[in-house]
Amino acid sequence: ADPIQSVFFQNRKRLQACFALQCSIEKTEHRGLTRSQLEQVLQHARRYSELWHDTAPPSISKTSGKPLRVDILNLYHINTWVIMPATKGHKCAMVEMLCEQPQPPDWFISHWWGDLV
Repeated sequence: ADPIQSVFFQNRKRLQACFALQCSIEKTEHRGLTRSQLEQVLQHARRYSELWHDTAPPSISKTSGKPLRVDILNLYHINTWVIMPATKGHKCAMVEMLCEQPQPPDWFISHWWGDLV
């Protein structure tokens, strides 16, 4: 078996155990995350990030192909290893895996995905 595919398969299995589709939120503007929901995603990343590697090409990332660690995780890594594989099967937003009903936000925060999480 391909060891890289095995890593992705095991990751998907862990995600399925941690995150399940809770609801459907039609309006994007009702997809706000609470701090505790964001923390749930970050706790998962902290727990498993050392099993992951940076999938970005060398032209984009200086850690390309290298094992990831909590102290270098950014949103690109979280997107690759948590958000995309957790939501792909349901074609949903991550917030729909974390809440039971629409959650209009009180405010909006913009950020660069390369910032450390």
